[in-house]
Amino acid sequence: MSRSYVSGLESSKLQIVTCCPSQLKRWTSPLIKPLENLSIHPGSKVLHYAQEIFEGLKAFRGIDDKIRLFRPLHNMERMNLSAKRSKLPNFHGSSLYIRPTLIGTEPALGVNPSNEAKLYVLLYHILVDAVLLKMGCNYAPTLWTQSIASSHNCAQNLWLFGEDHEITEVGAMNIFIYLINRKTGLKELVTPSLEKGLILPGVVRRSIIELSQEIFKNEFVMSEKSINMNELLEALKEERLIEIFGAGTAATICPIKGIHYDGVMHKIPFENPEKVSNRIRSKLEDIFYGKINHSWAVEIESWNLEKQESIRDFDLAHQLMFLKEVRPFARLERREGKVNTRETDPGSREKDSYSEYCQILRYDYYRN
Repeated sequence: MSRSYVSGLESSKLQIVTCCPSQLKRWTSPLIKPLENLSIHPGSKVLHYAQEIFEGLKAFRGIDDKIRLFRPLHNMERMNLSAKRSKLPNFHGSSLYIRPTLIGTEPALGVNPSNEAKLYVLLYHILVDAVLLKMGCNYAPTLWTQSIASSHNCAQNLWLFGEDHEITEVGAMNIFIYLINRKTGLKELVTPSLEKGLILPGVVRRSIIELSQEIFKNEFVMSEKSINMNELLEALKEERLIEIFGAGTAATICPIKGIHYDGVMHKIPFENPEKVSNRIRSKLEDIFYGKINHSWAVEIESWNLEKQESIRDFDLAHQLMFLKEVRPFARLERREGKVNTRETDPGSREKDSYSEYCQILRYDYYRN
């Protein structure tokens, strides 16, 4: 995936929206103006401790000339979730769109939550490319591994987890694997589950899952479950693998034609006429551009927002993130594949669930 767009942003085509909280009590009125450089203190938290978050969503001009946002509630909820996790102030979701960014700006040395913050939103008519949370510190460490991928003529990293090399994401995208299930003989579209807290709850990811369950339910089974590299390579060897693709706001859907693993480049079926990715992309684009009426496409002028739209991915994320509020931990240990949790109140207990271990480690280990 080309990164050349970073140097191609023209200031004359950009607009910026800014607003700041007063001592994190309330937000000032938003100000929309032409893009200009931000002026912040050199001691701002964002520069020293990466206390910042961002979002990315698309706006489309439809065939009827109306401008639509795609499922903005999901992006707003995810940004609020990121803000809570990074100890930045919460905000009213409906005031944000396109590329909102929230940074800590208090000029103070010392790792603690910032008492000052700046929220700004970039508006641009060409998309700027947009883990569980959208936090800048999650992305910077991937630049080195990205250079390794490039040395193997690969566009992205395939992120693997644990001794079994469980597949999680590809680059900054969710991953989908379309194959024939060996046990059932049925076609199955697999994407990694959110249960371990390892996967970004992508808006396009959730949309593909719901579309598959609604429109393609008679053609294949939609599954959210773990899959590792051994299982993937077995499916490839046995010619059960149909296709693999990444999904995200920037690219929508990006087919994958090869995986370099353990020193070998494995060619993935790419020109298969059965490509489900093309059909899913076509359905999504019909929604994006207003070719079909759908609650996911929110018209800017009428703001036809379905407030009851399912955002269960973020409900799950809230549960994982704030486990400590219900069950406070003083120390966390792993023994013989189990987790021994020593609580601040009397007593202790063991958990056999590896997934719970991952959840606790991710969200509670850094508790002060």
